[in-house]
Amino acid sequence: MRNNVIKRTILVLCTLFGCVQVLFAYNNNAQKIYGTDSELYEAVNFLYLSEGRTEAFNSGPWSADELNKMLLSLDYASLNKTQKNIYDRVKSKLNLKSEIKENEYNYTLMHSGDVPKIVDLKVVQKEKADIFRFSLSAAFEMYTHTNTNKQFVGKNSWNYNFLKQKPLVGLSLEFFPGGNFYTFFELTIGNYLHTQFSEFGDKHFHTNILGLQDVTRFNLNDMDLNVPYRAFIAAGGEHWSIQLGRDRLSWGPGVVSNFVIGDNLKYHNMLRAAVYYDEFKYTFLLSFFPHPKNYATKDTGGQWGVSTNHQYNVFSGINMFMAHRIEWKLFNDKFKIALTEGVMYQSATNFIDLQILNPVMFFHDLYMRSNANSILSLELEYSPIKSLNIYASIVCDEIAGFGESKPGVAANANPNALGYMLGVKYVKPIQQGIFYSSVEGTFTDPYLYLRDAGMENSGDAVHDQQRGEYGINYVVAFRNLTPSSIVYDEEFLGYKFGGDAIVCNINAGYKIYDEWNVEGNLFYMAHGTHDKWTCWNRVTPSTYEGTPTSTHHSNNHKGDVSFRNAVAHYFVLGLCASYNFFDNLKVNMQFDAVNIWNAANIAGAYLFDAQLTMGLTYMLDL
Repeated sequence: MRNNVIKRTILVLCTLFGCVQVLFAYNNNAQKIYGTDSELYEAVNFLYLSEGRTEAFNSGPWSADELNKMLLSLDYASLNKTQKNIYDRVKSKLNLKSEIKENEYNYTLMHSGDVPKIVDLKVVQKEKADIFRFSLSAAFEMYTHTNTNKQFVGKNSWNYNFLKQKPLVGLSLEFFPGGNFYTFFELTIGNYLHTQFSEFGDKHFHTNILGLQDVTRFNLNDMDLNVPYRAFIAAGGEHWSIQLGRDRLSWGPGVVSNFVIGDNLKYHNMLRAAVYYDEFKYTFLLSFFPHPKNYATKDTGGQWGVSTNHQYNVFSGINMFMAHRIEWKLFNDKFKIALTEGVMYQSATNFIDLQILNPVMFFHDLYMRSNANSILSLELEYSPIKSLNIYASIVCDEIAGFGESKPGVAANANPNALGYMLGVKYVKPIQQGIFYSSVEGTFTDPYLYLRDAGMENSGDAVHDQQRGEYGINYVVAFRNLTPSSIVYDEEFLGYKFGGDAIVCNINAGYKIYDEWNVEGNLFYMAHGTHDKWTCWNRVTPSTYEGTPTSTHHSNNHKGDVSFRNAVAHYFVLGLCASYNFFDNLKVNMQFDAVNIWNAANIAGAYLFDAQLTMGLTYMLDL
């Protein structure tokens, strides 16, 4: 009996030891997540476009396994020298063992007498089993501009905005518990988005030095305590990935932004699952935001978006965005179609109907206008020749269907809320680097992303919003602790300029990876009087206006907007560049000349600002 116990104990210990060996026997596993700003994805995408293929699946972030599968679908033997160098760089940074196709990696011609032999040089994974990996970055940035007008006050009022500005110190931790799991945590030390004594931009000079954002005074109370902005766990295997936590998202081919999920949000608190193959990808998403009742107020003397009771306010309510996206590549990857559907679900009482959590449901047919608002987008891409890609996108937030009142024709009709995008990209390997360029145009209806809150807010299923009545819309908020309060900063979930806009953007640049790049950008936008705080209204033939509007027919959560009497015109000329002195030392610069005619939608008001950012970044793997 005792011998049996000993044998069983030894068997259990051996089993556990074997499991531990398997669990921790990896260095870079295939489930590492690469963010939406990943240079590796950008490089893979450039290879696709230069080879006459449609874009690589543009629903980020991406796992290492997915990026590796993208590489494996390329014909390595057909690439030129520059393309092969980029390919090899991505492959080495992914550092994954993989089944190598016959023509995928480097070949060396060996001779045995007069008979040539082809030898396949496969990538060999490093054997050291690092369970943890630390990375450290230190950055110094200086910002200066010529105009301290309130239009240019606040980090997000600059072209080089909060998302681009680097923290003083960044420390990231990666945890590799086996080949199927991955954990990432990033701690940054920097200044608040909103500081105590002065806002970013109200002086001519600023820095990212902790406590010294305003160079005229030192205040450690300005240290940003809203971190981390990226923190998640991931799991997966071949052809699938699941991610839970906080990270940025971007879905679509847009250069300026995208319609359903733009890249302008600081983060999503989300659950994301993806399944991908060479010609097909499916993604399901749950993303959560503060319920508007936490910051909306009907008190006309109140301050929408600010909680003066600090973090002691009771935080409640559910504001959940649920979406799924299907992407297909057709005709040998010359044509791609992507279909995205989402729904914003809202509950002030923290109730969630579990029957709606169906990843293959047609969300529009849930028919829950009192608690939900659906959105649908279609994207098309076509690459007729090498280097050239043409793409188009349309989004539908609201449209009059058969038998429904037509806006501009009938009284009390729901306004259409549509958006259109058309663009062209050109990518060409030249010398040791890549030349890239794009032209993109966008048109959005005045009420895109806006809507009433149905019965949850007013007791009436369809009504005109009044000031302070929150909506089931696509304007989402982030809770930001400041030295004096909790501030809810609102952004459009999709296209960052929202509705009522006509945008044209021209972009061109040249990049040699790990060495230097330079890029120029021309941006023009005509924006009407509607913004993210415009109350949703039904329209009549006399009040129905097209984009861009020159008068504001609705209430506004931020107060009186009767002064808005003109279309605002923005013209921005931008130039940015970077240079790598060493593998871990980089200098960057960005200059933007910003012109605004009819600023704040006031006829005749003109503003100009010259914005300059210069930075130095040091990176170290510990």
